[in-house]
Amino acid sequence: MTTLQHQLLARGTSEGSVVVDWREGDQDSLIEWLKASPEKQRIHVILPRSLHPEMRFFHLRLQSLGCTVTRRFGFISEVPGAHP
Repeated sequence: MTTLQHQLLARGTSEGSVVVDWREGDQDSLIEWLKASPEKQRIHVILPRSLHPEMRFFHLRLQSLGCTVTRRFGFISEVPGAHP
């Protein structure tokens, strides 16, 4: 199991879902991990706010695999009481 897989599994919730806050990194690693995941519908990927066409393509690729994908709106530091 790769370091990425360990990190993603460590973020699982009690309901068995996994939230991935994807800010940067190797997109292909995440895609390969998702392809190998048996329950993609329980995976939620949060992407950075970006108008770049490559990020839109990545968003669509993730959705096509069956996971939930959302884009970050604004900055986490703007939320009162939020920790980075």
